[in-house]
Amino acid sequence: MDYLDFELEIATGNGSEYPVAVVHSVAGEAHETMHFPFDQQALANQLSTLQIAISGEMPPPPPLTREQIVLSFGQALFNALFTGEVLILYEVSRSEAGGQDKGLRVKLRIHPAELVHFRGNSCTTQTMRGIFASLTTRQSCAI
Repeated sequence: MDYLDFELEIATGNGSEYPVAVVHSVAGEAHETMHFPFDQQALANQLSTLQIAISGEMPPPPPLTREQIVLSFGQALFNALFTGEVLILYEVSRSEAGGQDKGLRVKLRIHPAELVHFRGNSCTTQTMRGIFASLTTRQSCAI
């Protein structure tokens, strides 16, 4: 399958807010501020729960399923990253890709040291892919 690229760059911020730029898309470029949805303790708890859910070490806490835990975490990250003009350009790019019978590949450039663990974290990669896969089967995620 052929893809159109949608490239996002997350720059260094203050720990709770990060500048985000769409650096390449068929719909144009934009700048927004990402408000990270978790403080340090909440993030540690989320990642721990996520790791347990993915590994299958323990059953998820009722009433959540493993899939719901992963999707909930991914949705929180997605909602924080894709906001305002970034979200609009993403939706326009998705539409354009669909109109060309192509998929949309999201490429993330993550610069802040405190977010670098998301780049290679298999839990996060699976979570982001799960979010994009739940939206459409014509998407790819490159972290």
